[in-house]
Amino acid sequence: DSRIWKAEQSITQTMDSRMWKAEQNVTQTLDARVWKAEQNVTQTLDARVWKAEQNINQTTDARVWKAEQNVTQTLDGRIWSAEQNILHLQKNGLRLQAASMLGSEDQARRIFLIGTPEHNNIGDAAIVNGEIEFVRRYFPGSRLIDIPDNDLGLWYEAVRTTIRPGDMIFLQGGGNMGSRYLREESVRRQVIGDFRDCPVVILPQTAYYDDSEAGRKELATTAAIFAGHPHLTILARGDRSLELMREHFPGAKSACVPDMALLLEKDYGLERKGVLLCIRALNDESGLTDSQYTAVMAAAREIDGQAENTDNLYQGGYEGRIWQDMRREVVEQQLRRFASSQVVVTDRLHGLIFALITHTPCVVFSSYNYKIGEFCRTFVHTDGVIFLDNDVERLPAAIRAAMEHGPLESTGVDFGLYAQAQQMIREDTGWA
Repeated sequence: DSRIWKAEQSITQTMDSRMWKAEQNVTQTLDARVWKAEQNVTQTLDARVWKAEQNINQTTDARVWKAEQNVTQTLDGRIWSAEQNILHLQKNGLRLQAASMLGSEDQARRIFLIGTPEHNNIGDAAIVNGEIEFVRRYFPGSRLIDIPDNDLGLWYEAVRTTIRPGDMIFLQGGGNMGSRYLREESVRRQVIGDFRDCPVVILPQTAYYDDSEAGRKELATTAAIFAGHPHLTILARGDRSLELMREHFPGAKSACVPDMALLLEKDYGLERKGVLLCIRALNDESGLTDSQYTAVMAAAREIDGQAENTDNLYQGGYEGRIWQDMRREVVEQQLRRFASSQVVVTDRLHGLIFALITHTPCVVFSSYNYKIGEFCRTFVHTDGVIFLDNDVERLPAAIRAAMEHGPLESTGVDFGLYAQAQQMIREDTGWA
């Protein structure tokens, strides 16, 4: 019995061990297969879910992008349409005003100011404001009709057919007489050629024709047209321009007269602080090299770490343009900026002129041509304006000297030249 019991126990243990081992093997195999199956299912589901999410995201993104584009296009279209309507209303009002003057039956003598700019150059806008002031002071009682260059085509024929004896044409002043700005040169040629029976005055200009075959050809074309006008007066913005005018346009009366913007001179009474840079971009008629430009900026900011640069170009409004009804406000705002500075450093002629208008000491560099040098030499007589030409190394000492000088008590500009210009114009035109 003992042996039989022992044998049974051995057999039972052996069977239990084999069964346990077999169960373990089956369980491990099943667990592995189940795990693998679960992994496959999970991966398949994750892939399908990811793909579905990607499809949803792409569809949503496309719909959102399309909706944003539609909204943007709609808003841009509405804004553009609104701006066009505003511009149309502005132009319409100005045109109606000009039309009423053109058709006026009163006997007031009329001055047609032709070719006034509406681009973004604040200096050019200041010239127009000064020209309007010149007419107000020296031709009182006359009617001024301001015709912007953008509207010249619209009004040219109306001027031709309504101009009458006693009227006079003023052509916009500035620095565009010559071979560089042929659009403006063409306007002068057309007006002077077409209105031979009407006195024409070219307001103060810098004249510059390139010393090249093309430049000499343009000068000869202009000279031939000018020679055919019996009552042409040309005002020069400097001695070299006057010399050129008298040599090549001998039949016209000519004289040196300061830039008309200087008639805006006044004391703003503002607190002054720091250095204001008014420096051109290197690709905009600059007379500075890359290294000189960098040196100017560094030298000014070493003295005044907060020194800002204005290029005297208007950045606001519709298309950045200075429309006829905006000129006074835009120019006044910029002049206040100059009037609140201790010193101006500039290579722009109207950077210098704005400094003179506001009695601000100024350090001046040349631009690409002689217009700044001739203006300083001809009109500016004050120690508070320091002309360096292109000698950048002298800038730090010049800024300090200008600061020590303080606000200008006098610009040294002879404002009697405006009265002399008026007298010359009146004598040539017969204005009483």
